[in-house]
Amino acid sequence: MYGTKTTSVLCILLLFYHGIQAQNFFSQHYSSPLTVNPSNTGNFSGDFRFGGLARSEKEGLPQSTSKSYFFGDVHLLQKVLPENDKFAIGFGGLSEKNAFYGIKNTYLSLSLAYQKALDADGSQQL
Repeated sequence: MYGTKTTSVLCILLLFYHGIQAQNFFSQHYSSPLTVNPSNTGNFSGDFRFGGLARSEKEGLPQSTSKSYFFGDVHLLQKVLPENDKFAIGFGGLSEKNAFYGIKNTYLSLSLAYQKALDADGSQQL
């Protein structure tokens, strides 16, 4: 069913499997739209957007680590603005605690954005 090359590669990978370890920190935790760039406020289809992220870990670490983030944004003045233009207000909050590194952060942010459509279908914006 499998060729000799595939079988050889699988055997080699199985030999190294025991020594492979996963990343133990939260590298993609901040990948929510308003954390990456607050100018993403209002850059979505619909009337509103809310979301959140949470992560907590104790296994394998000397002390506990936890991070949580929530965000939301709402389009404003939709009936007054030109068809594909967007005006929105957004908010976000972050809480992170890492006893091992001594990190403890908490903040709340507010964002306001206007996006001007440059073409008829609104795919190009400024």
